[in-house]
Order: sequence, then C-alpha cells, then structure tokens
Amino acid sequence: MKLRKIVSLISIGFFVLSTCYACKLSNYQCLNAKATLARKTGKIVALTCDDGPSPKTTPLILNILRKHHVKATFFVLGENAINHTNILNTMIHDGHEVGNHTYTHPNLAKRSDDAARLEISKTQAVLKDAHIVPKWFRPPYGA
Repeated sequence: MKLRKIVSLISIGFFVLSTCYACKLSNYQCLNAKATLARKTGKIVALTCDDGPSPKTTPLILNILRKHHVKATFFVLGENAINHTNILNTMIHDGHEVGNHTYTHPNLAKRSDDAARLEISKTQAVLKDAHIVPKWFRPPYGA
C-alpha cells in the first residue's frame, strides 16, 4: 500500500512538472498551474490553470491531462475564450471544469463594483454562448 502511494505521488509530480514544462515552452503564463493537496477522505490533487484558453499551450496541457487521465479546472478569460470556443468544447468534452476568471484580468480590488460585475458578467455571457455554465469564479490577483 505504501509503495502504491509513493508511485501515485511520483506520477502526480511528473504530471505537474510536465504541465509546467509545456507551459514554459510557449512562454505562456500558465505557471499559474497549481497543484493543491486537500484533505477529505484522503489526499486529492486539484489542478487549476488560469488565463487561457491559449491556442499555443492549452491543447498541449489538455493532451498531457488526457494522457494521464487527470481532470483540471480551467479559469478562463472572456477575451481569450470568445475566439477559442473549440478549445472550451474540448475542455468540457474531456471532463474538465471551466471557471470564470473575468474578461480582461483586472485587479478587481482596484475597480468599482459596477466595473467588477461587468468583467464577470461579460465572461459569463461568453461561456453561456458556448453552452458552459461555470460553477466557479477565481478573481485575478486574489482580489
């Protein structure tokens, strides 16, 4: 049982490194890809990637995830998603979650309430047009 856990952790570590390597290759700021351990009944890895979709890197990341049978949550920007609905469709088809990360990635703490709502609602509309209803919202910069 211990060996099995060690092998699983090594596999997860390889996957995370592979994902970061794929991101680095294309100079995409997906070094925001984070693996977080959470405790429920055991250890669970929640992998997230922000600021896409990018036609250069998101397909690479999706291929790595598919190869390792891993699911992730992609927090997308509306301005990127509007032109790459095919990538959004692949995310959903592969069983990933898609979340709202605003339209243009502003620091919401420095915006008015109305401007912040507009950033969120514009992305919601883009995702709704792609038949996606996100369950999650992640503010840029942790605002």
